[in-house]
Amino acid sequence: MRYPDVSLSEARKRRDASRAQIAPGADPAREKQRENTRAKLSVDNTFEAIAAEYCAKRQRDGENGWAQSTVVRTESLLTRLNASIGRLPIGEIEPVDVLAAVRKIEARGKLESARRTLQLASLVFRYAIATARLTSDPTRDLRGALTSPTVTHYGAGPAQAHLRESGRAFASRPHCDIIRRPPHQRRDPATLIQPGRERFTAVIRQPSSGKKIAAHVLDRDYSLAASCGGLSAGCRA
Repeated sequence: MRYPDVSLSEARKRRDASRAQIAPGADPAREKQRENTRAKLSVDNTFEAIAAEYCAKRQRDGENGWAQSTVVRTESLLTRLNASIGRLPIGEIEPVDVLAAVRKIEARGKLESARRTLQLASLVFRYAIATARLTSDPTRDLRGALTSPTVTHYGAGPAQAHLRESGRAFASRPHCDIIRRPPHQRRDPATLIQPGRERFTAVIRQPSSGKKIAAHVLDRDYSLAASCGGLSAGCRA
């Protein structure tokens, strides 16, 4: 700008400010560029806005992208924080603000939801750090602040016991072969299992010809997992 857009006194103030920056070795042009960058980033820098941006980014993350159901579930949990910290600039949020917000969820007896919401909030803060809008995660020192939910483990019921007996009876029949294969080789939906678990196929063969006439998929404890009476593709050797 030039005179008369900028008064002489204002021009002198700017000159003195530039000289003060040059004295310790700073570059006034670089400092001005940084100020413009900070101003641009702070236009829409609330927790709510960055949380929405993070969810959208995770959905676009190629092979590791979130499924739509995961996005909906995550947004539902993060929305519970909007009333408390949603409209606050993310750089002004303190640990006590986050703790007060998640404890409102905890106070309603939603212990697991409170724990999961705190975890998701931490992911949003870490995303803000990665995108140069925050210097530290305010949730990092909140570990152990929430009450842990009680996990109830249930034993096998009568139905599970019956499946185990049926599976063992089938596997002990004459002419029964046990076929163990890696999970990635099983194409039938009945044989697709969680990582770390083991299943195998018990096959009954016709004594005279050796032809397979029946098969069941069994868990490691011989519980009946699926029947392959018609010998579907996943039960064939």
